[in-house]
Amino acid sequence: MKKMGFEAAVLCGKKEIRLETRALEDPGEDEVQVVPKAIGICGSDLHYYAHGANGLFVVKEPLILGHESAGYVTAVGPGVTNFKIGDRVALEAGTPCSTCKMCRMGRYNLCDGMQFRSSAKRFPHCDGYLCERVNQHVDFTHKIPDSISYEEGALLEPLSVALHAIRRSQPSLTPGSRILIMGSGTVGLLVAAMARINGASDITIADISQRRLEFAQTTEWVTRTVLVPLKRAKYGEDPELVYAKDTASELVKAAKMDQETYAGFDVTYECTGVDTSIQTSIFATRPGGKLVMVGMGKPIATLPIASAMTREIDLVGVFRYCNTYPEAIRMVGSGGVPGLGKLVTQRYRLEDAREAFEVAERGQDEEGRPGCLGEQGTAVNPFVRLICLRYPVGAFYSQSSGFRPFCSLRDPFVLRPAPAESCSFVYHKSLSSTSSPQSLRNAITRKMHSLQVLASTILITLLTNQPFVAGDLITSTIVATPGAVLTFEGTTITVPGAAAVQTGWGTTFSVTDTSTYTSAVNGSVSTASGSSRSLGIV
Repeated sequence: MKKMGFEAAVLCGKKEIRLETRALEDPGEDEVQVVPKAIGICGSDLHYYAHGANGLFVVKEPLILGHESAGYVTAVGPGVTNFKIGDRVALEAGTPCSTCKMCRMGRYNLCDGMQFRSSAKRFPHCDGYLCERVNQHVDFTHKIPDSISYEEGALLEPLSVALHAIRRSQPSLTPGSRILIMGSGTVGLLVAAMARINGASDITIADISQRRLEFAQTTEWVTRTVLVPLKRAKYGEDPELVYAKDTASELVKAAKMDQETYAGFDVTYECTGVDTSIQTSIFATRPGGKLVMVGMGKPIATLPIASAMTREIDLVGVFRYCNTYPEAIRMVGSGGVPGLGKLVTQRYRLEDAREAFEVAERGQDEEGRPGCLGEQGTAVNPFVRLICLRYPVGAFYSQSSGFRPFCSLRDPFVLRPAPAESCSFVYHKSLSSTSSPQSLRNAITRKMHSLQVLASTILITLLTNQPFVAGDLITSTIVATPGAVLTFEGTTITVPGAAAVQTGWGTTFSVTDTSTYTSAVNGSVSTASGSSRSLGIV
């Protein structure tokens, strides 16, 4: 197999993220190669970054983080027939052995041989998605419709955690159930969304951060929010447990429950992993109720087991997820989880991964904008979108004038990336990262006069000997100069004047002639020559 180089953001030590060039083989049997377009930073990623460990799992070698991702297929392995280049996909982060007892039972998340992206559970570790390209097993690659953006596709991963938690709480979660959620981070909020969809009538969410609770109130998923005080009790044999009992009592009161009648919540979802939060959850759950432990904390926790036993509270563990992506895709694709995209608060390019983690760790950027939604009881950002491009703007390479940028899209449709300092022309019109081909085409048409340089740059690029990389992108519209000749789907098209030519989204074309082009920026003239060559539009 031949190998190609790609850029990756690699965790090389505590709080040490480096951009490195790695080698990637062609996809093998049962594999597709994917270009990640949106990658989330999860609470577990942040723990690896800040502490070099996440609970029991300690990083022992350089690790590419990121296990929440969506992108598009850029290559398929031998024998793969159910995917094609250009397919939009969400990536399920774990690949189990498929042969052990747990896999045969359908609970593959408990497979001892599981290779889970960006996790240090096994050694050698399995690298994550904070990179330009990745090979992915087809069984855990899920097609997503156009109605799901790449960001929403990445959020299917934490949504799967929430969906699995809801399934694990059955049959206790019924229409009319009173629910408590500890922790209003991404997973906590998505648990609230899933509980609401499953009929819960009253949902209380608690956190130590007023800012996160204010965000939770903007969603349609919670009934009320409760700010948990940080002040610890100063009396009793065990002040920590006294604090947990007092906090639980306040939560029940805040939910306006008659404690003699209800004596607690029907189902509690603990989404932080913090000892005192777990303790509070036990005390806040009614007799015969269920506590679903979603958050992962310290390897050993101190819990009031006697209270759980004597009140027959079911303690249910949740580890990742299994068999959730199809349902999650169906719900999001049909608009069943409104407001999902609001969980994305900031966006970064791949080369800015270190900054993204720094912002996530401290909870806000230098301008005071939130790094948002925390897990593990801290102010972190569990989802920061990282754009997988090396350079800050999209650009085309022209033989005559070097690198020129196309426009500052979040999802740039580009042939080749280029450093901004090498560019002499910038199209300042911003377009949405979820722009459809039609809206992008319309925007380009409206700005035709600003993009005359685009014609010569594209065509010269195609005629030079500059190498193309698999997965390079081009817009569905070419603004061509007079006399340019294109071969499109086997048909030769002569472009009159400066008309726009629709190449067809997801197709292949080639340039078959050589011409002279005039730069609209500086008036210089250059001549390009070369043989016919094709570029796959993916």
